[in-house]
Amino acid sequence: MLGGGALDFKERLKRVDWKTVAILALIFVLAFGIRGYLLRYDLMFEFDTYWHTRMTGEIIQHGVPPTIDPLAYYQLEGGSVIPLSTQWFWYISAFFYYIAALFSTASLAYNKELLIQVVKFLPAIYGAITALGLYFLGKEAYGKNAGYLMAFFGAVSASFIYRSMAGFFEAGTLGYVFMVFGFYFVLRAVKRMQNTKEMAINGVIAGILLGALANIYALFLIVPIVLVFYLIFTSLSFLSKNQFKEAIRFAQLLVGILVVFVLMTFTGPNQQWINDMIGLVLQAVGKVGFIVPVALIAGIGLVAAILFFVIQKNRKTTETVLVQKEKQNSLAWVKLIVLYLLLVGLVILMVTPKVVPGTIHSLVGEESPGHLYFFHKFSILLIFPILALALAPLIDFKKRNVDAASMLLFPFILISWYMAWDRLHYSYNLGVPLAIAVGYVLYYTIRYLRTRAKSERVVVGFFIGFIVFAGVASATLFTQNNTPTIELDTGWKEGLLWLKDNAIPDAKVFNWWDEGHWITFIAEVKAITDNRNNDAEANANVGKFVLTEDLSEAIAILKKYDSDYLLLGADLFSKRNSMVLYGYYSHSTTGIDSSDPRLDFVQSIQVPCFETTDNGQDAFHCSGAVIPKDQFSAIPTQWTSQPSGLENERNPIFYYRTTDNGRLYKLSLKQNNTIFAKIWFKEPSVSTYFEEVFPADNLEYRNKELKIFKIKKEEFPTQ
Repeated sequence: MLGGGALDFKERLKRVDWKTVAILALIFVLAFGIRGYLLRYDLMFEFDTYWHTRMTGEIIQHGVPPTIDPLAYYQLEGGSVIPLSTQWFWYISAFFYYIAALFSTASLAYNKELLIQVVKFLPAIYGAITALGLYFLGKEAYGKNAGYLMAFFGAVSASFIYRSMAGFFEAGTLGYVFMVFGFYFVLRAVKRMQNTKEMAINGVIAGILLGALANIYALFLIVPIVLVFYLIFTSLSFLSKNQFKEAIRFAQLLVGILVVFVLMTFTGPNQQWINDMIGLVLQAVGKVGFIVPVALIAGIGLVAAILFFVIQKNRKTTETVLVQKEKQNSLAWVKLIVLYLLLVGLVILMVTPKVVPGTIHSLVGEESPGHLYFFHKFSILLIFPILALALAPLIDFKKRNVDAASMLLFPFILISWYMAWDRLHYSYNLGVPLAIAVGYVLYYTIRYLRTRAKSERVVVGFFIGFIVFAGVASATLFTQNNTPTIELDTGWKEGLLWLKDNAIPDAKVFNWWDEGHWITFIAEVKAITDNRNNDAEANANVGKFVLTEDLSEAIAILKKYDSDYLLLGADLFSKRNSMVLYGYYSHSTTGIDSSDPRLDFVQSIQVPCFETTDNGQDAFHCSGAVIPKDQFSAIPTQWTSQPSGLENERNPIFYYRTTDNGRLYKLSLKQNNTIFAKIWFKEPSVSTYFEEVFPADNLEYRNKELKIFKIKKEEFPTQ
């Protein structure tokens, strides 16, 4: 006979909704499969990934992250302090490394190759878990169908995939797991307000999860903004429907969650977060100058005064059915007006030209305006956040009962939309709210269609099917078309591995900041700057080094940093004007002077080439240009002062090729005269001080954009 425990287990199995389990399993596999496709590459995406991986490795090796960076910014007095704002992300990642190590090597010792495999794997898992979290959030808000929709589009949202695909190891990948489940427990607590115990348990869990973000992901700053918005507007919803006890209980619950959240933020180094949050808001509003913020503040003040007047008036009115109805309508109308005023304010912020105090940030890719990349990031799904923001206030207004979710989801979408519009760096942060918006709009669309004619249902159903197909197709193509930059055939991967194995002990490199995190993690050598840009003077000096035509100035800069290797890519030839900006305008408040003679309006470029034989004639194809072999072979490989020709019949230009014929360079006169160009193309007078050590004459590394030069400091003039 079966024991009681076995019977209980069988009964529990019968209660399982296996259909839901199967659907969620498919969504999880879909989410992980799309992201996991990129596990096939040896290394990881982007630059910050390498920073987080290095810090995780420090914890694995030493138990705690270092207080001072052992590799980057060696020239700074006192070194570069390690920011600990994401330290829990590193500790949690180290925990998963230990699990992987036990199963793979049976040793907890640090293994760099294993760490790389783990940090490639984790983002895809975190992304898939977040998709499941969206199901629970949607289910708690509006039911299973809404949950399925949100989870599915979380799985296939390209903007979310981008920052959670295999190898994109950044704090946001784990941060959104905590954020989505945190909001889920907020809703669970609100939905269970009649049961004090359940409400309290879910509220505490929500506060802990959302507060933990303070040590995982910098975007935790939007959480208190969302919760305060939720507190105000959902309280108004209860009041507008005469549910005064519920309004008080709801307010007590949200204040309790906020208290737990605040206490959790004090467990780490981000205790100044309130100032940071206020600064973030003021920075966003302040970018549009003085008049618009004043108008917005005045408008909000006016609405607040009207709201206060209406509440006071309703308090003094006799409690009749008619009056109750008026009370409900007046508060509901005020709330609706305020929400649409917020949308108008968002539009004003979006369309008003931004006032940028300096030019240094505007040319840095991740700091550039995000709306320029919106369609690439969000494709056809872009319309849904707009629809959700426009429809949510109206749907909420028309509901007979209080919608416990809409005023939580509305500010989440609203804030994320503006941040993504304002800055490319934040475009990823719209990925999860985008999935919520799609699920919300499609959920209500499907509900509406139930009462419509069959022909209407077929047409709209076809459209929804197309959206689903387009989402999966675009997500699949998105990952297939993305390759980690370091895996491209530029020479950086091979060059940094060469440097790791061949650099002198305690080597110091002179480098541009773009590849700083690559250099310190892969090559394990000291760099003067990295992607944190902690030393503006170092960035400026690299810019000046790339621009200078004076060998004495170039040597003086290298002496300042006592560098052993010069580590710069050929891409800097085409970034001359950015080098001018960094070198001479880093602290400018007026913008770059377009008449500055250091600027160059003749574009220098470098492109790969390959040889073909067409109709019996040998030729080289270089980015669309076809050059007969005899002409191509006549192009110099060493620096020359003689131009190859004129561009537009007036601008001298200089062509060079690599000795292996794998790359063609076109330089302007200004670029050709730089010490950087003379080093690159081995002009004899500067070659005394610089020895090319990679790729040198190694034919295995043809067609590369990276060269590494050993700086012969012993040859430098003593004065």
